[in-house]
Amino acid sequence: MNNQNIEQDKASPSEDFTTLQSLLDNRKKLSNEIEDKKIVLKELMKYAEEVDTIHLPEAMSELGIESFETKDGIKVSVKNFVKASIPTITSIAKEKDAYRREQLQEKRDMALESLAVNGAGSLIKSKLDVQFEKGDIERKDSAVRELQSLGLNVEVNDTVHTGQLTAWVKEQMSQGTDVDLDIFNVYTGSIAELKLGRKKL
Repeated sequence: MNNQNIEQDKASPSEDFTTLQSLLDNRKKLSNEIEDKKIVLKELMKYAEEVDTIHLPEAMSELGIESFETKDGIKVSVKNFVKASIPTITSIAKEKDAYRREQLQEKRDMALESLAVNGAGSLIKSKLDVQFEKGDIERKDSAVRELQSLGLNVEVNDTVHTGQLTAWVKEQMSQGTDVDLDIFNVYTGSIAELKLGRKKL
């Protein structure tokens, strides 16, 4: 094979770029499709939750039943539930409206204070974020004992596990203790549980 044929077999830079551009275009389409599917999935999950927590419980309540089984083996039962949460630092930071952001921060502060005052301070987990220079091992090891004296900038992030908070709220409610439902975003209701055999739908 002569040099001329070898040169002809080689793809030109413009052809290489066209192939690359085509791949990038396809990748962009995939990204768009993924985002579209996420939106659709989010809407479907929202509607499924609506059916489980509103439509099915209401329909069964009107019929005066708490559980039943369909001809194809799906077992449906209605159970009461409690769900609680407090605004996270991340959700507050993402809030664009300044007034709403201030409200969320105030609610978060009140919730943490309420937990501490009502003997549930153990639900609060604190995270200290300290910035050190590379290789500054000695200061890192002694930081826990001497944070203030070291003059380091420390970011304190108190968090409360949603599941543990919900369990605590349920316990307080069952004991007749007055719980501020607003600051803990307490959501109560009934939910229809669907099972096909051992599989939860």
